[in-house]
Amino acid sequence: IEQSRDAIVRSLTVCNQSSLRLLKLWHESGYSDMLMVDLPAPSAPLVDIDRFFDWQKTCCADAVKKLKLQWLSGVCDIIREENLHLGAPTEPRFFRSVSALLSLQTRHVVSQSIQALVEFFQRYANPRPLTALEVTRLRDTDERQ
Repeated sequence: IEQSRDAIVRSLTVCNQSSLRLLKLWHESGYSDMLMVDLPAPSAPLVDIDRFFDWQKTCCADAVKKLKLQWLSGVCDIIREENLHLGAPTEPRFFRSVSALLSLQTRHVVSQSIQALVEFFQRYANPRPLTALEVTRLRDTDERQ
């Protein structure tokens, strides 16, 4: 047990100023609230599906561009100013911890975007969808659901 505890302690990088600054950048610059989609409100008028998907692709590309150009630039600035771990024996652990933090942050944006999409499409959920047989029996003059 003692060997395992020592191995864990050796492999952990404790909280450092760079990690705190990365967290501050993430939360105070609004990246933590960012979505890769821009979904209409329930009261918004209907939009052509192709136009909807084109707009979502544009929003996703804009979000990725913002992360690549602005957020990543800020991350690089913070890492360049690191003076405690760079060149020290703790450097590999430092970069593993920074990598894990950045991964969690970007994953959060993707996860929040997916959740927003799920909630959006649930607006149109039908508690009793038509069966295949019912669909084939529909006519052009039948009332739409």
